[in-house]
Amino acid sequence: MKINSILPTYQNNVAFGAMKKSQFNPIDLSCVNLYKAPIEKFNSTQDFYTWADGRTQEILSSQRLKTPCDTDEVFAPKLRIINDWTNALLKENKGKYSPALIYMILDSMFKNLEFDKGELPFEYEQDILDMTIDEMKANLAKNPREVFNFSKLYYKNLKAKYINEEKQKQGYDISYDRPFWVTIPAKRHDAEHFRENVKKLKAMSSPNWCTRLDFKAEGALEDNDFFICVKGDEAKIGIRSIEDGVFDVQGKLNDFYFPFKYVAMVDEKIEEEGLKISTQSKFPRYENIAKRTKDIWDEIPEAIINRDYYKILDYLGYEPELLESGLYSIKNFYGCPAFMKYFKKFGYSEEDFLSQIQIIRGEAYFRGNEAKDTGNIEYIGGKASFYEGGIERLNKIKKIDGSCTIYGSSVSDLGELEEINGGLTVSDTPLYNLGKLKRINGFAAIDNELLEATKQLEYVENRDFLNERLQKLKDAQE
Repeated sequence: MKINSILPTYQNNVAFGAMKKSQFNPIDLSCVNLYKAPIEKFNSTQDFYTWADGRTQEILSSQRLKTPCDTDEVFAPKLRIINDWTNALLKENKGKYSPALIYMILDSMFKNLEFDKGELPFEYEQDILDMTIDEMKANLAKNPREVFNFSKLYYKNLKAKYINEEKQKQGYDISYDRPFWVTIPAKRHDAEHFRENVKKLKAMSSPNWCTRLDFKAEGALEDNDFFICVKGDEAKIGIRSIEDGVFDVQGKLNDFYFPFKYVAMVDEKIEEEGLKISTQSKFPRYENIAKRTKDIWDEIPEAIINRDYYKILDYLGYEPELLESGLYSIKNFYGCPAFMKYFKKFGYSEEDFLSQIQIIRGEAYFRGNEAKDTGNIEYIGGKASFYEGGIERLNKIKKIDGSCTIYGSSVSDLGELEEINGGLTVSDTPLYNLGKLKRINGFAAIDNELLEATKQLEYVENRDFLNERLQKLKDAQE
């Protein structure tokens, strides 16, 4: 994409010698500071603008502004929006903005684009562009050294446009900062304004929502209204429906863990709109987690804030016992509490939780874990199961008094494990040796890759059978 130079309008402020920062207007100086422009090489403002114009041309000819397919539903909007911005800045408003400002705007708007990715620039809006530039000028008047992220500032103003319009429509003052719902109507309810509603949904969506993409926003509004709970200047909750009802209820992180403080508001909205819950939705599960978290926060907030693990474990029914080591013995383990997702700011994580436990007196069930190892756990008194998830190393566990099943998991290292009092079942896992394991007091049902390793065992109940399997395997390989 080659645009004719925009320099002819700016052939003034001749300096006749290396330029100094004091010779630049505030916007141009912001560009100089942001990109560390080589002003010692410039003899005039025109030289500086020539440099800025050259950098703009590099952006416009870069691979990241192109796409693998011009007509694809993901990429076509990208080309349209890029064209809107370049036409506005370099053609329709030619001469209105300095080459330095144009360079800053396009670099900020387009820097995260990739040739084969669906990331889109923000939609071009002339009034928002001018508002953002005016805001930059006002801020520079207060602090000439301020450096801007134009895209971030523009997005803030773009969101504010739609949010403030909704506030006025619903009778709220612009300064209203309590949560309220915005309904973006489906195409079948408002076909006349469908394109504008798509732009509105994209602008108001959290940066992590798929509805930031053009075709996703179109799909979300094809047949069903989209509901957004707004507080302050951002979306807190999004409700998306499909054919048979509500499919998604997402917080701004788009990870299903929507803010627990909004549970009642979500339920009330669903009831008010007469919505059903889709049979494919994960919402019921995560709503239960949110409600449970709200109960925890309402009943033991100080324990959460102070990381009082004894009180937390007791409240959650783990029947904790404090050990001399300062760690805990618990009754059973069926996964790390989901509430920790909500309280990361207090230092909670799966790794942190597992580091608090030394003994599990009963069963231990690991599935879907984010933690890579079992922390400080040294003993499991019942059966232990490892399914799926991220656990790769059994770490400090020395003895399992029940059976042990490792199936479809990431476990590749048995750590300090020396004895299993029951049987061992291993399948579909990257475990290729038995580490320090000495005894399996029950049967071993294992993959062929582990047969050779059973020779190190002092005892396994079905040793003869395992030896026969190993011999047959060797015979077949000869």
